[in-house]
Amino acid sequence: MVLLDMLKRLLALLVASGAISSGSSPNCTFDSCPVCFSAGAKHVLYVEGPDGVTYESFFRIARCEKYWDSLSIVSHIIGILVSEKLGLGIEYVQAEDEAKALLSMNNCEGWVNGECSRVINDAADADAATNRLATSPKEGTYTKMFNDPLPDIQFHSEIFDWASRKETYPAIDWTRTQITKLGAVGFTSKNQLYVFKEIADEAWNRSRTILDYWKTYTTPESSWYFDTPSDLISAGVAAEKIGCNSSEDIVQAGMDFHKQLGYACTTESWWLTPACAALGEKWKYECVPVIDDDWGFLKPQVYSAMASSGMRLAKVTVGYDLHYELIHNFRHRTLFHWWNTDTMFMSKRPVVVDMQATGSLLDEPPSMLAYAPVIAGNERLKILLGNIQLQNQQLQ
Repeated sequence: MVLLDMLKRLLALLVASGAISSGSSPNCTFDSCPVCFSAGAKHVLYVEGPDGVTYESFFRIARCEKYWDSLSIVSHIIGILVSEKLGLGIEYVQAEDEAKALLSMNNCEGWVNGECSRVINDAADADAATNRLATSPKEGTYTKMFNDPLPDIQFHSEIFDWASRKETYPAIDWTRTQITKLGAVGFTSKNQLYVFKEIADEAWNRSRTILDYWKTYTTPESSWYFDTPSDLISAGVAAEKIGCNSSEDIVQAGMDFHKQLGYACTTESWWLTPACAALGEKWKYECVPVIDDDWGFLKPQVYSAMASSGMRLAKVTVGYDLHYELIHNFRHRTLFHWWNTDTMFMSKRPVVVDMQATGSLLDEPPSMLAYAPVIAGNERLKILLGNIQLQNQQLQ
């Protein structure tokens, strides 16, 4: 009902603003006319390409159907609104993470494999790219999806500033990159540190220890209620990427970031906060273990807060599959990284660790990167994307 009410309010906004014409349905409302445009032929966008030529295009929306449920939900909702309320054609494009979507929105050839071998500047570039096989395909064999010089992805609801790795993708002319804040587009996901509710309740009931407060983890008492890193290592919990350096650019960038924050890498490929590393070999028994998911999904503000606040934490990045198994099945008593509005661990009723006293407030909305000519070329689309907002509870 909350989501339905939101859609009703959005439709009223669009009608009132003139973004949707009542046309042959003068009394069109969400209830009386669920589809304001027929299911027949959809209108195209007329978009100016990088070569100054205007091209026809459906609205291309990033979507991840493999494991990113929240993004899929938002993409589908926006697609329905754009199609049924604005009458525009939709193309959903599979994109597994923000970094690849960012490359696509910057018109990179090879974006599907996380590469930017060259930037598409005109129709000839696009024609060559769509007929060129990827050299090392991971997600597919194409280097560009659509045979035009427009980006394969024109909208993604979660593009963060940190994904702009200028040093990693020199082919992009970053001086021409269009980054536009479009009101409250999409939703804000927060990357946080969580503790299982059972552990937090046990600590409070037994000794009035508060495990959802960051300062507790600066003391030895915090480790009383958790398995030790040694326990996890003995149980076979291992890092997905072995070593303290990597040949993969995105993994190495994450490792370098940890080193800059003062983390120490162990021979077991665990990463210790400065306070944990100061314990020497006792870290395996006196630090609180933290399970992280993937090097491609950094949580910079959380990592920084963990390191700078004196928390005695030992972190291991295990990969998405093992991360899900360990957390969903509650196999070990640990802290873990998670983000909302993802809902996969809601049944565990996890408790977020309050880290605001460290000065690391995690409430800043992400910058929404959009292909500017798309927005400039369609006022109704601009109004829609500038006013839709989904809150966490509406997805959960």
